[in-house]
Amino acid sequence: MVTDKIIVVGGTSQRRKMVSTTIKSVLNNDFTSKERNNIGVVYTNLDRKLPGKYAADTGNVPLLKGMKNPGHRTMVDLRIGTGLNKTDLHQAILHEFVHQNRKREGENYKNERRTDLEVVGRLPASGIKNAKLGYYFSEKLRFPAHTSLPKKIGLVRGQIRQDRRMLTGSVNKSAEGERLESRVDKMYKKSGIAKRRRYP
Repeated sequence: MVTDKIIVVGGTSQRRKMVSTTIKSVLNNDFTSKERNNIGVVYTNLDRKLPGKYAADTGNVPLLKGMKNPGHRTMVDLRIGTGLNKTDLHQAILHEFVHQNRKREGENYKNERRTDLEVVGRLPASGIKNAKLGYYFSEKLRFPAHTSLPKKIGLVRGQIRQDRRMLTGSVNKSAEGERLESRVDKMYKKSGIAKRRRYP
């Protein structure tokens, strides 16, 4: 499936359609026009394997025979794990596009926790309730002894909601553009994900 800014190859037609639709949704709803230009043309080959089923990352677009880019626009190679469902796919792609958009700032924006904090600010309200943001959940957080897994998940999601309110003023309100970026940079050290808080 090829559009002006999205090239999706490999996989099944159903998977290509879902990935293409999700990429469009992330670009159109979670980024400004200027940011979309920063991200550039998106290429993904669904036949490639990643080390983890739920992983995603970006890199330079491989040289492909016959690929045309007459405007010489920035192109990003998006690699997606096979285990990501539609909801998780949106969050994973958004995370990778935040990295890509911030590349204009140089090497200092490889901080994964800061990237997930910005994702919390950009996610649509429907994605916040059951967010599965990897770096919020993968940090070595300390819980009281005998805390059940559902309780741990609830505590981490409470932290996500708290960081959302800090960035946008409301759990139901998302943000984008330079104003959000500035807020993330200013508030990062005060965020829950930066502090790795011990849960009461």
